[in-house]
Amino acid sequence: MLASDKFCGLLRDCQVKGEDVIRLFVRHNPLMRISPYHRHRFPAEIISHCVWLYFRFSLSFRNVEEMLAMRGVTVSYKTVREWCLKFGQTYANGSAATRRSLQRDGPSDR
Repeated sequence: MLASDKFCGLLRDCQVKGEDVIRLFVRHNPLMRISPYHRHRFPAEIISHCVWLYFRFSLSFRNVEEMLAMRGVTVSYKTVREWCLKFGQTYANGSAATRRSLQRDGPSDR
């Protein structure tokens, strides 16, 4: 008996649906990482741009909201605040790593 036949027999016996198998595979597969922006209304580019604006230029949440409104994106300052709380540390870690690599490598005009 082949291993695939055993697996098919197990699936038949315990009534596992195809969606359950896919869900288990995605959950336990380290190669398939879900984006931190998964299940958000706005695309990752807009969220990361908001967080970047807030931290890079020391703007208020309302200023970021107003800047996005000028570009046609309707988002509330409360949403910007939640994004900054949720993704701000990730952004800070990335910018600190970039600064460290620039300090280590020195000026690029050699």
